[in-house]
Amino acid sequence: LKPENIMMVTKSKFEVKIIDFGTAKQIKPKQKINEFIGTCYYIAPEVLDECYDEKCDIWSCGVIMYILLGGYPPFNGNSNSEIYSHIKNSQPSFIEDEWKGISEDAIELIKAMLRKNPSTRITAEQALNYPWFKLYAKQSEIEQNKNNNKQMNQEIQMNAITKMKNFVKENRLKQAV
Repeated sequence: LKPENIMMVTKSKFEVKIIDFGTAKQIKPKQKINEFIGTCYYIAPEVLDECYDEKCDIWSCGVIMYILLGGYPPFNGNSNSEIYSHIKNSQPSFIEDEWKGISEDAIELIKAMLRKNPSTRITAEQALNYPWFKLYAKQSEIEQNKNNNKQMNQEIQMNAITKMKNFVKENRLKQAV
């Protein structure tokens, strides 16, 4: 999972689709995969060790959420090996200016998704039931009843889309260089 594979269906409605399942695997309960597959920014630490399960996708979703809200990846470097080192040994930072307006619930959710140990990492079900999603869903419901706030909700969505577009453009430039 990576932002480059998230596509907008239409401009008039905030609807997305996931594309490119070329390396997708169906994992049975308690099954481990032992091959190195992925794009450096989104690879979970256990993928680097070539012994992983579905929790690696939670990690990737946490990286995507970090990029959507912050505008840059949580683990960065000048080379793939430097990025991999940060993935294994560093914690994501939430102190830059981009994080000042982000709710504590959103930051805590990202931290839960980016736990190094997959056995302590949040599950997909737990993530969907996290207070931030419930709060966002409740706010969206309230905002749909108020025309003034509907525009604010669209601005938040467009801000996330803009951050993703900018990151994808920057990433493509780095790859070309």
